Amino acid sequence: MKMNLLKVAVVVIGFFPACCFADMISTRIIDFRDDAEEEITGPNAGNVFRSSSDLEIGNQNGVEQWVGLRYQNIAIPNGSTINSVSVQFTSTALDVGSLVIPIVGQLSPDTVSFSDIDKLTTRPLTAAQILWTIPVWAPGDSGANTTTPDLAGIVQEIVNQGGWSSGNSMVFLFKNQPLETSERSAASFDRNPALSALLTVDFSPVNIPEPTGVAVILSVCWFGLIHRQFP
Repeated sequence: MKMNLLKVAVVVIGFFPACCFADMISTRIIDFRDDAEEEITGPNAGNVFRSSSDLEIGNQNGVEQWVGLRYQNIAIPNGSTINSVSVQFTSTALDVGSLVIPIVGQLSPDTVSFSDIDKLTTRPLTAAQILWTIPVWAPGDSGANTTTPDLAGIVQEIVNQGGWSSGNSMVFLFKNQPLETSERSAASFDRNPALSALLTVDFSPVNIPEPTGVAVILSVCWFGLIHRQFP
């Protein structure tokens, strides 16, 4: 019996390090100044709008625009390994036209909220860029079709910066494509904070304990438990 328990201990110890060192955060926009649109063309080109009930990604009634999302208090230590990242929207309209949008991040170790002074288009951008071919949206959609591709490369570039520290804010920018005429309409913070864009990040913190150390500790604990039951 003792030998069987020892074998179980070895198996548990062997698998423990592979499953227990990732972390995850999930957060939404928490301030009306943290999701915004900036018109690129048209009579209001250069203006930033922060109080709309909808975020029109791509093109709004013939006007090209960028959409910005700022997330506060991101508890990811500097230098962590980013495993996967997504942003999920909630659709507010039927949008069926084809649309491909470049997504980038703001290359700053900490970010400020959007305003006419701190526009979307004047911010330094990450070298990492992801193209999102956006499927058809219907009102109320909030699933795979309204979720971005993996943005891990963008976030990795942000948290690798020298000035980044846990608790800072980060920005994602959804740019326009020239000549694109379609749009995707998403709920903003102003419409309903509970429907604002949801950021999910899976990461492995830096400076985690070596698996061998954990294995030794578990070995001692298991041996002590077995010894007490089977002297």
